[in-house]
Amino acid sequence: MKHRNPARYKVMDRATVLSIVNQAVDREGVRGAAKRGHTSPAQVSRFRRHPPQELRAQTFRWLMRLAPTMAARTMLEASVLTPEARARLQRRTDEWLRELANHTRHLLANWRDSAAIRDIVGIQTLAPLVRAIEDINPLGDLSPGLLFASWWRVIEPLVKGTPLGREWREMPREEVKAFIAAGIARERILLLRRPSPLLEAVRDHVRRKLLGLPPVPRTAQQLYRLTAQELYRLEKAKRSRARTR
Repeated sequence: MKHRNPARYKVMDRATVLSIVNQAVDREGVRGAAKRGHTSPAQVSRFRRHPPQELRAQTFRWLMRLAPTMAARTMLEASVLTPEARARLQRRTDEWLRELANHTRHLLANWRDSAAIRDIVGIQTLAPLVRAIEDINPLGDLSPGLLFASWWRVIEPLVKGTPLGREWREMPREEVKAFIAAGIARERILLLRRPSPLLEAVRDHVRRKLLGLPPVPRTAQQLYRLTAQELYRLEKAKRSRARTR
């Protein structure tokens, strides 16, 4: 696993960064681009072959010198996270994970109320919330935690109530359903609808700090690095063992 240095620039859009280098090489050649960037031709060639995920400050400076226009420099700046931005993002990540864990603990502590409310509104009522979470988290690796936290925010006012308010068990079923529907609509508005550096940072943090693993493979073939024939033999052996039990 590669070490990540928070003192470096993190590349968020490698295609854009690489395109600036390639365009400079197309205009002036490798030597000309290296001269413009005040770096070596070997550095330019190495960058083109293996675009890094992180940049030293001096690397970012020569990339900025290669950008021919203000628009290109703006695109380059938007394609990376500065060390300061990475530090802010890490703080937000830590806060987000603490909040997620706190919501999950509250949900587990009130699981009876949660189950009862879910039975009243019907499990299908949660479908729009699940779809909204899948939209922002297509990999599915954070979906359970996101769903638990969102569901707790929906039911928390009902479960905790207010000193002068009604207890949710005394409310008509239609009012409970209307309350939950409004809470789910609110959550769908609050959920992010576009790629989020925060969500990517959370996913990366969870994978490295809690699991210590690379991204979860989607298939057995990816997990075991098997060929189709080897995967077939594995599945055949599993079925054979199941029949002998």
